[in-house]
Amino acid sequence: MSIPNYHRSLFPRYAQVAADLRRRIEAGEWRFGDRLPPLEAFEDDFGVARVTIRQAMEILEKEGLVRRVQGKGTFVLKKTDDKRWLVMDLHLDGLMRFAFTVTSRLTAEPAEAGLPPLRQDEGTPAPAYVKIENMQFRDTLPFAVSRLWVASDLFEAAPDRFRKETVIVVVYSLLGERIARARQTFTVDSASNHIAKLLKVGIGFPTAESRIMIVDDAGRLAYLGLSSIRGDCVHFEADLTRGRQVRERQPDGGKDGSGKDG
Repeated sequence: MSIPNYHRSLFPRYAQVAADLRRRIEAGEWRFGDRLPPLEAFEDDFGVARVTIRQAMEILEKEGLVRRVQGKGTFVLKKTDDKRWLVMDLHLDGLMRFAFTVTSRLTAEPAEAGLPPLRQDEGTPAPAYVKIENMQFRDTLPFAVSRLWVASDLFEAAPDRFRKETVIVVVYSLLGERIARARQTFTVDSASNHIAKLLKVGIGFPTAESRIMIVDDAGRLAYLGLSSIRGDCVHFEADLTRGRQVRERQPDGGKDGSGKDG
């Protein structure tokens, strides 16, 4: 195994080592109950000091992925086969069905705030917005941290609901047929110190960064949501044949009667 070039990343070496070990466990190199190789073996693999390996193991232990047993070694603690439960349905109705299954909790009191820089085709800004910061949970485990902007007049139509319910569900129920456009995009990133603390993961832990915008029938940006989602629970799936007409092959290999390609 070649020694990694740590200068390619700005993340600390222990975070890079932890990310590599996490991926190898998820890929099945070590399974539930297996004992990991001794620290000395990882020193040779990664070309780092033993203290760096220990720091990486501390991250994985805090995440609940491994458990260190004094005098016996480090063991894989968590089954990883079915951990990617968050299947991303990139359609509004599917997103709403998912939103109904999670719970949200405010991390700050909603307050008027300006928008972050908008992208093209994200609508005309409303006169004012209320910013809502919250976390989403599956059962009792946090999986996403969000910053959400709702047009002030929309927020004032149901302030109690926005404080207690999943915000995008409330927006969807208030706008209904008035929704003209809705789009969600994703980028791959890693957890900052603040996000890592809230999600109870290590700094540099992989995240899926979601950006959702909803524009109403007046062309106004009614909702903008930015969320950091734990990367280890996200699963993307797409039907690559959707919207494509697949031409059946002709018996002669796909050519028409003239002998030319059809």
